[in-house]
Amino acid sequence: MIGDYLNLENISNLLSLNTVFFGNTVLDYLLTIIIFVVTFFVIRIFKRIVLKKLDNYASKTNTDFDEFFINNIKELPTYFFWTIYLYIPLKTLTLSDNINYILNSIILFVLIFELTKILVKFVRYFLSKFLLSKDDNNENVTTFNLLLLIGKVVIWATALLFFLMNLGFEITPLLASLGVGGIAVAFALQNVLEDIFSSISIYLDKPFKIGDFIAVGGNFGTVNKVGIKSTRLKTLQGEELVISNKELTNSVINNYGNMQTRRIVFSIGVVYETPLEKLKIIPKIVEDIFLGEDLVDAELQRVHFSSFGDFSLNYEIVYTMQISDYNRYMDAQQYINFELVDRFKKELIEFAYPTQVIYSKK
Repeated sequence: MIGDYLNLENISNLLSLNTVFFGNTVLDYLLTIIIFVVTFFVIRIFKRIVLKKLDNYASKTNTDFDEFFINNIKELPTYFFWTIYLYIPLKTLTLSDNINYILNSIILFVLIFELTKILVKFVRYFLSKFLLSKDDNNENVTTFNLLLLIGKVVIWATALLFFLMNLGFEITPLLASLGVGGIAVAFALQNVLEDIFSSISIYLDKPFKIGDFIAVGGNFGTVNKVGIKSTRLKTLQGEELVISNKELTNSVINNYGNMQTRRIVFSIGVVYETPLEKLKIIPKIVEDIFLGEDLVDAELQRVHFSSFGDFSLNYEIVYTMQISDYNRYMDAQQYINFELVDRFKKELIEFAYPTQVIYSKK
């Protein structure tokens, strides 16, 4: 009888809510289970109902930022939520310092890792909005990739340092060593870094864009690609010319691609034997030719008998065109030259050419 009583007493003690196991009572464990269940269902309801309603609302707005934000929450991995399911209930228990340290390290790692990934996505989103949303987005792809790479490095490095600092590591020596190492790397890669920052300067200042015809340092060509270190031009001869971005930013650049109005000045000469009556009608002939060329701005052109040359009477001809395309300009100039030859031939006006008189003694 006494043995049976002791067994019943032990069983009742085990079933008592105040019984302690591993530093926590049975009631503590029951509360932990309840908190786990509540946390589980609250997050599940949020994901199934609240998040779905927010997603439907975001699809009706004019901006896509809210959709982007909600999609980032929906794309959080399963282990992220299970870490929260377990962490919140377990923190209600009395645990040893080592176990608490491990739990805190796990939740800290998961939170920093996932939030850092989301932050990188935000950087990518905003960079794409500013750089890749324009009609000429191809020219900005290189700059986009460069800035995204820099952003990733900065964000992940900051996240790593924040994680180590919260784990109790002394990061001051690490920062000092990174500073010294950074200076050494900067000196070693000085030329490369100058080209990289010059690439950023080219994007921000926009002295030219892909497709522009430019002249730099006596070289002419169409911009094909603006890279991180260099810019590539396709010259008139057809070869590819590679110029460092540093050299470009330190040089004077003539950008013909941005030229909206082209002013052309050229001269012609006729022989000294040309009668005065013919000399006077030359300006009228040139003006008539201009009227036949649609690209020439009739209000911004002039023709003048300008000078007496060594072997010719010279006329200066000036006209303007509201175009930037070089080939169209050359087509117009060719048309004018053909017409000058034809009209002068009809009027019996002779073009001058270099002459030399040689006297000889007999």
